Amino acid sequence: MKFSDKINCPPFLKQGDLVAITSPAKYIDPELIDNAANLLRKRGYKVWLGENVTGSYGRFSGSDQERSCDFQKALDNEDVKAIICSRGGYGSVRLLDRLGWSGFRSEPKWICGFSDITVFHNLAHLKGSASVHSTVPLDFPKNDFNTPLESLFDVLEGTPLHYKLNPEPENIKGGAKACVTGGNLSVFTSLIGTKGDIDTRGKILFLEEVSEYDYKVDRMLNTLKYAGKLDDLAGLIIGGFSNIKTSDSGLRLKTRELITEKIPKNKYPVCFNFPAGHIEENMAFPFGEPAELNVEENNTYISFTHGRS
Repeated sequence: MKFSDKINCPPFLKQGDLVAITSPAKYIDPELIDNAANLLRKRGYKVWLGENVTGSYGRFSGSDQERSCDFQKALDNEDVKAIICSRGGYGSVRLLDRLGWSGFRSEPKWICGFSDITVFHNLAHLKGSASVHSTVPLDFPKNDFNTPLESLFDVLEGTPLHYKLNPEPENIKGGAKACVTGGNLSVFTSLIGTKGDIDTRGKILFLEEVSEYDYKVDRMLNTLKYAGKLDDLAGLIIGGFSNIKTSDSGLRLKTRELITEKIPKNKYPVCFNFPAGHIEENMAFPFGEPAELNVEENNTYISFTHGRS
């Protein structure tokens, strides 16, 4: 198995480890932070809360300086083994130039979240560390403990994940073994050409999106295509594309058609309807770790084994 980047897996969590909760983007209800902290403590972890985790500064949880200071403290704290971002929204990209990653390079830790947290997934990948695309404290109360939330703990605690999906008409059959990268389509696309830009060659790309107009989705997909991000993938996994709105005139193409028309024909396997993104069943999985994707006629199988069989 050959991967295009050397990615390290942070240490798996054990009882008594310290987990940080920070809010690098939009503000959040303090009750949701209390709920998440109590849940983590019941799981056997200690909890560190960013000073501005429940702050408010316009739409953000704090000023850029305050949010970056919280996140930096979590990155630099040697006792913190995982950083769970409280929610997405918007704001993480404003911290791109404000964070130092030297300590993280030598002692990587899990960074968890989705949507706007795609910024930190890309940065962690570029610094050589795996991370977790996962549910967040904003959604913890909605999570069935046996589904999204439990899958987050599975990744953090080193339990292999095996997903079996029903076939989809737009799937493209085939197999791939590679690390997974990607995240929210609009955020991932906005990072092209920046210090958060990911080389997708030889990787399995995951994409999800929410509440965008169809023509904007098409524009972002075209950006990925023309930037070469779809040319040399090992595979493509499409998660939830929820609440995609049709413009007045419409594009006369459904979201899946917009995606498939951008993909090189029969060059790599493609899986639609993976249960992750802005959907109720937002299952966790690691970015940067080896994954095995098998798209077959009757089922699709995706496994993350942390190097175990």
